[in-house]
Amino acid sequence: MTAREESQGALAMHSKSGIYHKAISEEQQLMFTGGNRQEFQQAYRKFAKQNITHRSCCHYVERSNDRCYCGREKLAHSSDALQYSESCDVKWSCTADTQPIEPSSFGEIYFNGFGVESALAPYARIDHKMAPDVLWRLLHEVWDLPAPKLLISVTGGAKDFFMKQRLKNIFKKGLVHAAKSTGAWIISGGSNVGVMRYVGEAVQSYQDPFASEQSSLVCIGIATWGTQDNKQCMVGENCQGKFPAIYSAKDMCHECRLVGANQHVHHHTELDHNHTHFILVDDGTEGKFGVEIKLRAALEQFISKVMSTGVSNEHSVPVPVILLVLEGGKGTLQTVREAVEMNTPVVIVQGSGRAADLLAVAFKKTKPKSKQDEDITTYPSDFEVFAASAVRSLITEVKEEDIGTTLDVVRGCLSNRKLITIFNLKDADTRDIDKAILYALLKANKSDASSQLNLALAWNRSDVARQEIFTAKRRHQWQNLELSKSMFTALVQDRVEFVQLFLDYGVQLSTFITLERLCNLYSCIVLDETAGIGGAADLLRTLVLRKQISRRIWHWYWCTARNVDGDGSASNLLPIVGLIVQDLMGGQFPSIYPEGTCLTGPDCSSENLKKPFSCPERELFLWALLLNRRGLAQIFWKMGKDHIGAALTASKILSSLADVAKDSEEIDLSNDLHKHSVEFEQLAVGVVSDCYRRDKAMTHKLLVREIMTWGQTTLLAIADSAGQMDFMEHSACQTKLNVVWKGRMALYTSTWKIILTMVIPWFLLSVKFKTKRHPAAISDNTVGPAGDVEAERLSDGNEHFSPSKSRKQQQIEKPLYKVSISRGSHGNGRKLKKSTIDLGLAVWYFYMAPVTKFSYNLLSYTVYLALMSYFLLTDLRPVSEPDSPSVLEFIAWGWTGTLLLEEMRQVFARREKAFWFKVLSWFDDSWNKFDLLIYTCFGVSVACRLLLVGAEFRYARMAYSVTLLLQYMRSVQMFYANKDLGPKIIMIRRMVTVGDNTFSM
Repeated sequence: MTAREESQGALAMHSKSGIYHKAISEEQQLMFTGGNRQEFQQAYRKFAKQNITHRSCCHYVERSNDRCYCGREKLAHSSDALQYSESCDVKWSCTADTQPIEPSSFGEIYFNGFGVESALAPYARIDHKMAPDVLWRLLHEVWDLPAPKLLISVTGGAKDFFMKQRLKNIFKKGLVHAAKSTGAWIISGGSNVGVMRYVGEAVQSYQDPFASEQSSLVCIGIATWGTQDNKQCMVGENCQGKFPAIYSAKDMCHECRLVGANQHVHHHTELDHNHTHFILVDDGTEGKFGVEIKLRAALEQFISKVMSTGVSNEHSVPVPVILLVLEGGKGTLQTVREAVEMNTPVVIVQGSGRAADLLAVAFKKTKPKSKQDEDITTYPSDFEVFAASAVRSLITEVKEEDIGTTLDVVRGCLSNRKLITIFNLKDADTRDIDKAILYALLKANKSDASSQLNLALAWNRSDVARQEIFTAKRRHQWQNLELSKSMFTALVQDRVEFVQLFLDYGVQLSTFITLERLCNLYSCIVLDETAGIGGAADLLRTLVLRKQISRRIWHWYWCTARNVDGDGSASNLLPIVGLIVQDLMGGQFPSIYPEGTCLTGPDCSSENLKKPFSCPERELFLWALLLNRRGLAQIFWKMGKDHIGAALTASKILSSLADVAKDSEEIDLSNDLHKHSVEFEQLAVGVVSDCYRRDKAMTHKLLVREIMTWGQTTLLAIADSAGQMDFMEHSACQTKLNVVWKGRMALYTSTWKIILTMVIPWFLLSVKFKTKRHPAAISDNTVGPAGDVEAERLSDGNEHFSPSKSRKQQQIEKPLYKVSISRGSHGNGRKLKKSTIDLGLAVWYFYMAPVTKFSYNLLSYTVYLALMSYFLLTDLRPVSEPDSPSVLEFIAWGWTGTLLLEEMRQVFARREKAFWFKVLSWFDDSWNKFDLLIYTCFGVSVACRLLLVGAEFRYARMAYSVTLLLQYMRSVQMFYANKDLGPKIIMIRRMVTVGDNTFSM
């Protein structure tokens, strides 16, 4: 029978049955015939014509009632098949009496009337002799299925059976979680009965409706074509397939009644509408079950041998196949034995009934007494009686004379004990099925620790790896593993738990992180566009590209011949990353990867490539920060030194990255980076709180101590540059700033006493001071500038902190000293009292205190404003008049020039290393921008004053007036130092400059 005749016959039978389909809506028609769908259909038809064939009976051999041995009626055969001698005694066989025909039954199924709106499910009716590699091409290339990381082959009861709702839900949710967490394909019989229905319901219940096609769950039903109900709707015309084939529930019911009249209802099953793909195996027979078993096993073995899975090429293993057994009968026992013979791990779901429970109790009965022989099946003397009783009670359809054969099958199932894993459904949690599957695979590969680790790493199950691989019993196996490669893979794949696991079991960062490996870590993310797509990885890739372009332009401008890879090759990647970190930190410290020492090109020596870093935790910490990997950053932050400095630096880097993401309109990424920045600032606050609670004096030293790891800067400097107010408002920081603000004066010295001392110096005698002197200096009762500076250097320097106990023993007393007008022992032989300080030293301390300097600056600026106001109101005349400009105006010019020099000094005195970053840091302050505006206006005023005469001179007065107004507004910054007025001024400023309040003001 040809394909045309078969399709016409099917359509004729379909029309005789009175089955008609309703018209498809316009929306559905658009879904079926979209642009991408048409391309898919064309490719599918081309593949089908070249590779797919069906099977049809070519020799009619009557069995009974005008029905052939193939299962079809006589009228369903072609005229050529009917010419075959009906009286011959030749035994009918699929091999000799069927022939391949052109394909007509392929396309996409649209399930209609099943209560759930399902997506189109590709299907194909294929020859049972199709090669597995061709079938794989259909799945992978035509249907565009992603390569599986695991094949979960579900087998069991082919008839409906009862299972408690709780157990059913545990199985469904656990199965889907196992498939999603491992990237597995679920393969079943595809019918809407028994365990296959449970599989379909699991896919439908726990499938993400918004998941993309590439990330959605793959559930393939492999069934027999000749046993399918309503298969006429899947037969196309002229080898064009069916796009779509309307698989209607109404038609299903009608055909069941029709077939039931002929007493063949038990030979047909319907497809499960929740499966995503269908392979319908055809051997030319009708109503014969089990045709697909050999092809299904061959496909699973082909995928397992040809395809590999893993997080990298170095850690790949063949795609594992696992057999999941739920309920079942005699056929299930035979399937399990065949799987054990092919070394396929089997998970028996105990509690599901029948064959599964039989294997579970038999497995427990044959458990060896010694743990050393746990992989050897031990049959007790009463096993025959026990197993026979279990067969009678659990699998009731087994006849008494077949019990012995069934027991032989059970023994075959238990012949390789390490391949069998029992999963107790009654005591399980929903997430335990994937653990049981992985445990079964690890158990099957018990002798190969490397393959076990690769599987656990591919599925990101560090808990299983810790329990099953890294055990004391197997120390001799995992100690021989090369964990450095696994560590590298875990870092790239962001496997946080595995990184911690490898660190716990022998990976030393001091030898693991070399120049070459660190460069590879960055290049795997930055240069490989398929890795780390989206998020911070794309942001870092953009920053590297920008830096590459700017470097090329700069070098071209200066006509240099420096070797810069325009494509962002790995040889110059680390220096570029160093410059990016420098930019993100605002130039607060130089590049951590100088170009002269961190190149990894072909000219670099092998010794330099293998050179370790002095602080490997810092390198990995920065790598994790730039990629916004929270878990890894936390691990390396805890492992490193200078935790407060590292946390503040991380907060600054993440905050700068958030600004870059915001400028790139990546709002979600910017918010996430900002939250990450706040987390690290809170970590710094937590560490400071703990330190301050333990030792306040040493915490104050810690805040101003130079941190060599992070650019020889201080904690307060980092927090100030990053605007980390949560850290700065901590009591430790506030008390330290108060100490710095008052200098060597007592902290309780009031403001009015300082002002009186500035006006009347003799009030200095009422001010008390404190000194930080070396114990020897105090014991000798010697006081002097040199000695005190040396004492300060010893106490505030960058010395190593001593343990807490010794610090308390060495703690220096800090008494308050009154000012004495008498000279020291070096002048008249009299010695100073221990509670007094020399007048000269007191004068030095008072006038060097920041509060005194600020007060004089405030007073000086007030006088300056008064001078500017006076000459502007009384003595501003054109240059054409005599004595113009006046002396007061020259003084104002000179005074303004000194203020401009002070601004320049502030630029050069900033903490940033490079001059460009000093300028950027200075310009980042809004008050400095305001100063620049004032000096610009002042220059314009002076130019107008010198050039304009007559009536136009009023413009010079106007320019001077604007300048003076801006200078008065500039004086508001002076009140920032006041603890009462400062916060209010900041609040008013933010109200004026944020949002719509700007326009209302």
